[in-house]
Amino acid sequence: MDSERHVYRLKWWVRAGYFLLGILLGGSGLTLVAIAILNRGWASGVDLRSFAAMILCPLLGYVFLSLALRSKVTLEDDRLTVRYAFGEDSARIDKIVGCRVVRSRSGTYWALRLRNGSSITIMRSYAVDDYFRNFIAGLRPLGKKDDELSPLISS
Repeated sequence: MDSERHVYRLKWWVRAGYFLLGILLGGSGLTLVAIAILNRGWASGVDLRSFAAMILCPLLGYVFLSLALRSKVTLEDDRLTVRYAFGEDSARIDKIVGCRVVRSRSGTYWALRLRNGSSITIMRSYAVDDYFRNFIAGLRPLGKKDDELSPLISS
């Protein structure tokens, strides 16, 4: 490993999709809130579906915007850091035991297993270069027998 810092963000089309969904959902929820405030409530009583949409749309919009703006992977010196929409995982590279590809309904991930039994998952929709691919290829491949990764990321 060299001493350079390598930062990888989501591919442009993934970021654009998350950003667009965030703007659409957040905007529609805020529009519902504005309509409810301007109309001073609902004429026929409280409409639970509209109320739920007023709450859920801005929250989902915030999640998608956070995914678009915050998600990144950083390889620096002897450390790997993965920043998600809400939270961050970090590990020293010498603490990584191995890697495998996990396919699920929500996408395809690299699952990196650490010595302490925990794992770090990285979406495969990051715009990576040869340096990152060489880093992943240099890790020991994990198979089905190494399924102690975690029930959360099992395929």
